[in-house]
Amino acid sequence: MLHRFLLIACLLSVTSHASLSADDRSETATDITVEGRVLAIPEIFAKKSIKADLGPVENQMAILTSTGRVLPLLSDDGGRIFFLDKTMRNLPARLKLKTSPDLPYSQVIHVEIEHEGRWRIPQYYCDVCTIAVRYPQICLCCQGPMEFRFKPER
Repeated sequence: MLHRFLLIACLLSVTSHASLSADDRSETATDITVEGRVLAIPEIFAKKSIKADLGPVENQMAILTSTGRVLPLLSDDGGRIFFLDKTMRNLPARLKLKTSPDLPYSQVIHVEIEHEGRWRIPQYYCDVCTIAVRYPQICLCCQGPMEFRFKPER
């Protein structure tokens, strides 16, 4: 009887580990670069003639790629620029994104905006402290205002 119990316990352990490892083998996050325009999701719905309740997605941003794909963006250090600065929306943008097959949102790794025919990196800069950041905010050092600019080219 004890041998039968141990055998069943071992089989259950092997079975649970096998199914666990099958889940663990799911695809991992990948980096992609896309071009398009970052818009509020309600604007994308309007462009695609989609009628839906806008409340849950009213403040969400996504990039509408040049191929028509919609990739919702996380509001974190990388993507926050589009949530806070409306002037950065609906401009030709090139974004490096981290995507994951198990998450419907993309994390913005790098932003470039087309400006005067070239891809430029937007930033907010404090002339006093010479600090540059990725999204609008007060200076982390002097607490003064930060001005928008494109990162100077070398």
